[in-house]
Amino acid sequence: MAISTSNGKRGKQLGILRTIQRAFMVLAPLVGGLLIKAYGYNAAFILGMILVLLSAVPLWFMPPYKVQYEFGYFETYKKVFSKKFRSMSLSMMSYGAENIVGAAVWPIFLFTIFNGDLLQVGGFAAFIVLLSLILELVVGKETDKVSPRKMLHIGTSIYAVGWLWKGLVQTVTGVFAASTFHSLGSPQQ
Repeated sequence: MAISTSNGKRGKQLGILRTIQRAFMVLAPLVGGLLIKAYGYNAAFILGMILVLLSAVPLWFMPPYKVQYEFGYFETYKKVFSKKFRSMSLSMMSYGAENIVGAAVWPIFLFTIFNGDLLQVGGFAAFIVLLSLILELVVGKETDKVSPRKMLHIGTSIYAVGWLWKGLVQTVTGVFAASTFHSLGSPQQ
């Protein structure tokens, strides 16, 4: 990103990229639900493969970049698991586990809650992402009024409770409330 963006315009360029990414996050579940309902899973799978291949096209136009590594493969593991970096490593492993749950377990749970109606799952997911975007704008304005340390403490507390709440819900209303609450404390805010 640092090579591909302009020095004086990097914030604007990253903002545009994030907006495009978020727009796809709103549209993708809805389009996916419609596509599966109309044409089945195969069509969604084929479209997904095409989009993944198309996403690699910009890489062909990137200039080659030679990376200089400071240490080798095994030394990397020594550093990652050293006492100095242990808490950061555990944090990143936890973040990865959370992403697996969010990408694999939560959609299956939504599928079960909505009795297999993929259009409802897609519409619901799109609505939650849109609501999260609105909350992000509101919370973003308010964060300047609170100290970063206090904001981090509040946000992580809400986010943790949100995951616990998501694990206990059994109704569509509960899923909506837990998802909205959870997104309020999202680290992306």
